[in-house]
Amino acid sequence: MLRHRMTIMSVWILALATAAASSGQQTVTVTSSSPTHAKLAALANNSTTIPSSEISRWKRILDGLSAKCQDETRKQISDYLVAGHGVVKKRGKNMAMIDFVRFVDQSLPKEIEPDYKSILNCRIMTTTVATRIVTGEKHVIVDARVGY
Repeated sequence: MLRHRMTIMSVWILALATAAASSGQQTVTVTSSSPTHAKLAALANNSTTIPSSEISRWKRILDGLSAKCQDETRKQISDYLVAGHGVVKKRGKNMAMIDFVRFVDQSLPKEIEPDYKSILNCRIMTTTVATRIVTGEKHVIVDARVGY
């Protein structure tokens, strides 16, 4: 019986490996020297082996946030996102990291007026979004024309 189960399991593993190989999906192993967006992808997917398409998606996301928050580094933005998502999870809210990051991204205007850069940045918006999720408030969307 055990041998039969092992044979069935071997067939399934072989089938899954063949399907993954035939799909053409390349994977990347994320390490401590990987770019920031790759590390975010690994955290979001809870794995160090990530499809390259997922790493590309996180690169686009971080590129967009970096363009909005020009006074902050990619590493700083990543740290804010990880910390904010951690607070949300710690407070019992079951939310995928990608969803949290989308809320932060949607809350920031495409361009921030120079007069508002000191009070409107990725750090502050990540904190605001995390607080609103934890308290159950609506998400804030900032209008770039008026600053708030």
